[in-house]
Amino acid sequence: MRRPGASVSCWTIHPSPMLPCVALMNAIPPERFLMQARIQPLNSTHERGAFRCGHAELDRWLAEVAGQHQLKDLSRTFVLASLAEPDKILGFYSLATSEIPTGNFPPGLARKRPRVIPVARMGRLAVDGASQGKGYGETLLLDALKRVESLSASIGINAVVVDAKDDDAARFYSRYGFTPLSHHPLTLVMPLTLVRQLGS
Repeated sequence: MRRPGASVSCWTIHPSPMLPCVALMNAIPPERFLMQARIQPLNSTHERGAFRCGHAELDRWLAEVAGQHQLKDLSRTFVLASLAEPDKILGFYSLATSEIPTGNFPPGLARKRPRVIPVARMGRLAVDGASQGKGYGETLLLDALKRVESLSASIGINAVVVDAKDDDAARFYSRYGFTPLSHHPLTLVMPLTLVRQLGS
């Protein structure tokens, strides 16, 4: 699991390198975590303006944009909230549908696909500064993958795409099995087949 004292920032979350990615979906979150917090859709009772992750653009997006995007059906935001303080946001991520030109996909993932591939895009992922270092970032990421796997039973989704802020974040996603897109090394993809393996 997590090394004692390891930190979680808005963009870089650090899974143990000793834990294979195919085991992470079942290994996290632990039961003790589920008793303390819950991931749920963003709603009007959540204190969006109080969230501070260390990146002003992410704080602003949650406070000013996330709710508007939901009203316009552009994306959905899910928040991690403490059961003791249900209005306080410990972390969040956003999901939307998208499509990627097949030519941008890694060659092994693009075979026998149409010109564009329908994907789920995991956008902003952040953990509040006071809650970093507790494994919440990993939990949010894995919840997003589980949610996409469930959604894929109802609509066509061929992969999950994430946008890494920098090289360190890209290396983090790579440890989970994400692969950089051709010509876009900070945009990474995980085929739905691997998402399903993570959930099995």
